[in-house]
Amino acid sequence: MHCFYFLKRSKIASFFFCVLFSTISFANTFSDEEIQSYKALLHIKNATPAVQDSNFFVSTGVQDIKTELNATIDILSVETPKKAAFICKFPARSLWINKRFLNSDKLNFDHCEDLSKYINAVEVNSISLVYASENLVSPSSFMGHAFLKLNGEQGQQHAVSYFTEVDTINIPKLLFESIVTGKPGFFVVSPFSESAQFYREVEARNLYEYHLDLNEFESKLITLHLWELNNQRIDYYFHTHNCATITLDILGIVEPQLIQSPKSWVTPLDVVKVVNKSNRVKQASIKPSLNWQLRAFSYDLPSSSKLLLQNKLSEETIVELDASWLKNPIYIQYLTALNRYLFEDGTIDESRWHKNNTYIQSFRVNTSSSAIDVEHFKNPISRLNDSQLAITLKLNNENSHLSFKALPASHLLSDDNRHAFSESSLELLSPTLIISENAIKLDELVLYGISQYIPHDPIVSGLSGYFTMGYSGFDTFRFKNENDVYLDAAIGLSFQPHVSLQYYGTVGPKLAFNGKDIWLESKAEAGVFAYLKGNNKLSLKGAWQFNKSNLNKHSLSMELENVHTLNSEQAIIIGARYHNWHDVKKTSSLYLGFKSYF
Repeated sequence: MHCFYFLKRSKIASFFFCVLFSTISFANTFSDEEIQSYKALLHIKNATPAVQDSNFFVSTGVQDIKTELNATIDILSVETPKKAAFICKFPARSLWINKRFLNSDKLNFDHCEDLSKYINAVEVNSISLVYASENLVSPSSFMGHAFLKLNGEQGQQHAVSYFTEVDTINIPKLLFESIVTGKPGFFVVSPFSESAQFYREVEARNLYEYHLDLNEFESKLITLHLWELNNQRIDYYFHTHNCATITLDILGIVEPQLIQSPKSWVTPLDVVKVVNKSNRVKQASIKPSLNWQLRAFSYDLPSSSKLLLQNKLSEETIVELDASWLKNPIYIQYLTALNRYLFEDGTIDESRWHKNNTYIQSFRVNTSSSAIDVEHFKNPISRLNDSQLAITLKLNNENSHLSFKALPASHLLSDDNRHAFSESSLELLSPTLIISENAIKLDELVLYGISQYIPHDPIVSGLSGYFTMGYSGFDTFRFKNENDVYLDAAIGLSFQPHVSLQYYGTVGPKLAFNGKDIWLESKAEAGVFAYLKGNNKLSLKGAWQFNKSNLNKHSLSMELENVHTLNSEQAIIIGARYHNWHDVKKTSSLYLGFKSYF
């Protein structure tokens, strides 16, 4: 009774009691979905914050998410200068709490001068996920790039990217900073046209756009959350906080399940697959690079035909071209791309480009009903998962053993690469262990390795080759310990006479150091890749090498391998290898293995 009398007499006390009561009631009724959504807004995963700034949190932050949420509700429940400032700094959190707990999805931002300018500048009515395909030449892009695209009501489009600056070509230093110490991460909002031009024209990368199925509130929430991340410190870590993880975290504020990935190393390709599996994609489109178009639309054309078409366009004699060329919609696409390429290359001027283009496009009317199906050509969704673990049993008449190879990122030359830009490999921090009757040994640790076999084209050329930096702890051929740090590189050409067949040749040096001596080796290699029926990829290669292990002798090796891809997560490996090391040893071996992609 005394309490009732006091509250009845004191409106202020009654007000604070109600606030306290409502806060306690929130703490007891938060659903798991609400907790996960708010953790996404705070960029907290597994009790670890991605944002290092303590000012990003109201109270304890990581220690108790319910306390943090209740403290924020308290701020927004009372009309104070603190509430007004909080809304300007954290508009997404304010909007989300306002709708969830304060029964209103309307929030006034008129008092926030800078925020209002941002909202008026972007005017978002839809959002897309964009994937820029990989560029193995660039260390910052060799696994692709994922970012968000904001589509405005008046046609304006903005790209929102998270990245770090690659300011060194020192690979060990770059990996150490990116994995151990972290590098400064930056959010950039820029006109999408600038990003598209850079990726497609400068780096020759395809852009895949996935239009997201978001309602008005969800689009607004993401747009406002991007403002919250402005000037926040989010250190870039290649394996934990990269463009892929941050993009997923942002999308996770409207779909918390997106950020519950079991993988510790999330890549841009993972983002594409996870988002597509979420049923949040309502439409997909591709903006191909000119380089891609020239290769994709001419895969069945011999070099002589490509050169003929180039001459016709260059000499403005395209009207003399046999009409059968212009009845095929694929060739019309190729001629359009080739004409643009010759103009950008400076081979023809704008006037000639325009005349050629007008003539070519006049034939589109007659072929408008002919659909060009490129949906499944180089489709990121169809690529294998880009982490893998392989176990292989290797048999010979002397030293049989098991081999375990772990590849955190990303893929090997022997994998099914039909949906990658080219036959390629990328290895980062990839160890190989062997288990024999006597011991467990570290066979090899690839710190960084890339290879790319781009078919040579008479128009856009194309080089092939590889570069590997690693450590070799065991020589499986002689079956003895070694302690070599090496740099291995080669360059050459490859050709693709058929879409399922490619052959190559490379030559190059290898620099090795074992703690005492440093020496140079030389190597020449030739090989073939063939895609067979039933998801089989056959690889055959032969190599000649001189001065391996600093023994001043030459060696020959041959290897035949078939990888049968069962599905996107599993493959079976079978192969044979012959090695003849002059005056040292020769051996033949068979191997059988299983590979898991994840």
